[in-house]
Amino acid sequence: MLSSLVTRVTHRVKDIRVYQVKVKKKLETFKAAVARGLDKFQPAVTNCNSNLTTSYKCIQKCLRINYKLCKLMAELQGNSHIFGHNLIPLAQKSNVRRLHPPSLMQQEFNLAEFPHLVKQKSEEWFSLRKESYVTGD
Repeated sequence: MLSSLVTRVTHRVKDIRVYQVKVKKKLETFKAAVARGLDKFQPAVTNCNSNLTTSYKCIQKCLRINYKLCKLMAELQGNSHIFGHNLIPLAQKSNVRRLHPPSLMQQEFNLAEFPHLVKQKSEEWFSLRKESYVTGD
């Protein structure tokens, strides 16, 4: 039951973000009209700004609710000790793997020894594919 509530709140956040994109597009149109001297669109600009502010606050509330629901589900399942209470920057984690440009990979690793690190569709990748023999069985 709680998981379906988390799903609903998550979908609501997505819906609000889609709405925000539409409002931002309208806002740009109205701002352009006001810049051309059509002052009758000024209330529409104000309304769009107000709707965006309200929607940002709504998203923040939904995300806080989702966090609390997930925390509660972890406690009910006996997993509260591994729930993300203390957030640690990724740079401090030893198991983080980041994507690097192919030139950096060539400098850091012997790609002949680690062929799975070669960028797909690159010249090195095609040459390694020609050398290897893989069956579909």
